[in-house]
Amino acid sequence: MHKCNNCGCEFDEPIEVRTTYESYYGVGGLFPNHNYLVYLACPNCRDEDFEEVYEKEEEEE
Repeated sequence: MHKCNNCGCEFDEPIEVRTTYESYYGVGGLFPNHNYLVYLACPNCRDEDFEEVYEKEEEEE
């Protein structure tokens, strides 16, 4: 289980976002070539700031 630190969404698996480095950094018009980038993101807001959360196991008595 993962939790987004931006929107608080909980999800099983992050999505792969495919783009270019130039587009990612907002300089796509400055370069004639494109270098492809794939990163993992929250499926709700597409932010990269998420972490894996562990469910607490019930203590045995």
